Amino acid sequence: MSILIVEQKVKEVLEIADYAYVLRLGEVALENTAKELRKSEAYKQIFLA
Repeated sequence: MSILIVEQKVKEVLEIADYAYVLRLGEVALENTAKELRKSEAYKQIFLA
């Protein structure tokens, strides 16, 4: 089953998701398992900068 979640609280979403696509300016900027995205430097640059 797939569920689309549109949310600005990315940390919380990645805690419950198995896999995620991160959109930036309408395009997929990142995609991976939630666990890998939480560890990703690219994720940190996009959302924590």
